[in-house]
Formats: sequence, C-alpha cells, structure tokens
Amino acid sequence: MLVIRPNPFLSVVVTAAGSGSRYGSVSNKIFETIHGEPVLIHSLRRLMGPWCSEIIVTAHPNDIGNIAKLTSMFEANIRVIPGGSTRAESVRNALREKSTETRGALIHDAARPNASPALVQRVVTASETCDAVIPAIPVTDTIKRVNLDQVVETVPRSDLVAVQTPQFFSNELIPMLINTTADNLTDESMAIEMAGQPVTVVPGDPANLKLTRPEDLALLTAVWVNL
Repeated sequence: MLVIRPNPFLSVVVTAAGSGSRYGSVSNKIFETIHGEPVLIHSLRRLMGPWCSEIIVTAHPNDIGNIAKLTSMFEANIRVIPGGSTRAESVRNALREKSTETRGALIHDAARPNASPALVQRVVTASETCDAVIPAIPVTDTIKRVNLDQVVETVPRSDLVAVQTPQFFSNELIPMLINTTADNLTDESMAIEMAGQPVTVVPGDPANLKLTRPEDLALLTAVWVNL
C-alpha cells in the first residue's frame, strides 16, 4: 500500500567529522574553497529548502569552533555537534539529536558541495512515498575484482550503480540506523539493506562529485552547477 506522508518537514544531517586522510591535508577538506566559499557552506546551501526544518552538522572536535563560526552566517536552525570515530557513529550521534517533529532525515556528505537542486528535489519528492531513498548513477567503467594484484574476475556492470548523497530515511527506519552495531558502513543505506528493508533508487548526477583528493577541486570547479 502506498503511504503518502503529509508532513513536509525534514531534518538534514551533514557529515563533516571525517579525518580526510585520503585528502592528504593538515586541515579538513571541507574548509577548501570553490568559487570563493568553503566546501561546507556550498553543501549546506544545497540542502536548504522549504522542507528543511533543521540542520545538524557533525564535526571533528578540533573543527567545532570553525564550523560553528561558518554556519553562523545562515539564519537557519543549524546545530554543530561532535562526530564519532566512524561515519556510522557520527550519524548515530546526529540522529539522536533529531527533532521528533520532522518525518525523516536527509543525510549528506559535507564533501559533496555540488548536489544540484534537481537532484535534491528528486530525493525529497521520493521521500514523500518511500521509506529509504538514495541517488545513484550507472557504473560505466569496467569493474574487476582483484586479489594480490591479480585479476580474479570481471564483474558484470549492467546492474551496478555508484551511490551518492543526500540519502533519505523515514522515522520508521531511523531506529535501525541508531541501533546498528556495524561501524564499517560506507553509507547508511547498507544498514537498511542488512535489515531486509527496501531502498528506492532515484537518478543521481555525475556532477555530484565527492571531494576526496586535491585534484577533485579542479573537477568540481569544471562541472559546477550554479544555484
């Protein structure tokens, strides 16, 4: 049976507590600038809309002051809280702080500053009738499984996708995210899959790149989507 949720309001969780070890910088990559503004500010602005009731930003303890100062430029309801030692723990911390008045949460990587308005709207629209929603793009490269520098097999790619954020989870599913004991989750939808619950996929956006390495700054600038 199709369930339509009349409550239009969502909580937004922005994960900014990572160490950025792959980025190779002494400072958090979310403070890097694109078109004159920090990556974190771009990411926050992309998630704001008439459906956004609150934003909870998870931060590394060393960055809480800087992030709080940056977010003070917005008049929105934004809270900065300490993250955990893993992504899953950071998200759990944020979801425990979530308002009970919203119908669910959008979870987004702070390091994805280029989520287009159309992409965010696709996720929000699907959230009105689905309990779990993730954006994804088809895998176009040939994928091989490798062990000890040797190819084990070529993986069929026809049904493979690369998953992005923001991802939506309804209030009915959020306890699964809070109570999961798995800290090896690379995204929240893994916990929902493990619980045997359906996850709806909507089209992602190739321009919704994640800032992982320094060279990604140039790529993001090249494919930038203006608001």
